[in-house]
Amino acid sequence: MSLTSLILMILTFIVNFIIHFLFWVITYNLISLFLEPSPFISPGQEWDFFGRLCCISILAPAVIFSLGPMQRFLVWSEGGRSVSGEWRMRMERALEEICEQAHLHPGDYNLYVGDTQELNAFALGNRHIAVTAGALQYLNDRELTGIMAHEMGHLQKGHTKAGLFIVGMNWFGRVIARVYMIMNVLCRLVSWVPVLGWMVSIIMFFINLQYTVCIFLLQIPAFFLMLSGQREEEYEADHYACCIGLGKELEQGLMVLDDYYGSHQMGFLERLQSDHPDTKNRLKRIRKYNEKLKVVLPAHHTQ
Repeated sequence: MSLTSLILMILTFIVNFIIHFLFWVITYNLISLFLEPSPFISPGQEWDFFGRLCCISILAPAVIFSLGPMQRFLVWSEGGRSVSGEWRMRMERALEEICEQAHLHPGDYNLYVGDTQELNAFALGNRHIAVTAGALQYLNDRELTGIMAHEMGHLQKGHTKAGLFIVGMNWFGRVIARVYMIMNVLCRLVSWVPVLGWMVSIIMFFINLQYTVCIFLLQIPAFFLMLSGQREEEYEADHYACCIGLGKELEQGLMVLDDYYGSHQMGFLERLQSDHPDTKNRLKRIRKYNEKLKVVLPAHHTQ
């Protein structure tokens, strides 16, 4: 696992711990208004209980998301489907070359085709690589090998495994957001009751205030830090492809993608919000990597 991925995981845990802790404290106090205190919480041990509960609500989903069946479900949910025929043969040839260069075993990885005409590819978990139908139609074999080598870089650097863990840690936070939304709806339903409506409205005002503060002070900075980390991971995956001797193929593949989507220099706001670096900057770095590794790029080819 890369240092970038580790930092993102720690940051995600801290942000979610604060949000979950506030949620459990509020939930416990609201329940205590109507029910007796829980027998599972000893007097004076509430904070310790909430801390353990936060760890469970953050880490349990993260572990579940890292399991093999969940990984396959997530690939399917992202449009990944079993690949067959000529496309499978092309992807298997590319995978075999990548594994030969990197001293890996092809049988350890699963291949999928993405059900879209966009030119793209993605890796997920620790063994899944998908290439979209559009990319398989448009890229030649060398370009395909380069793009898949980049995705293998994400797998080998631990980016995708850490990414799944982070998605899992964020999962219950999304549940909390929906709970707040439901509570708001319920409060509106009783807002017409003279006394109860005022009390509920005041309680929900402070709950929404703390949740909004959490979003702006914690999640938004974390979001931009995560984007920055993901951009760095793209560079790391590019470097991996170059180090296993497939930098020239990756450069060709990125040049084709850049030509297909049109050369476009991202502005400041676009760079700030993008989870991928500008393609031209990536190409510059890849050429530097290739130059250091003394790799000569053959003539550019497009279909």
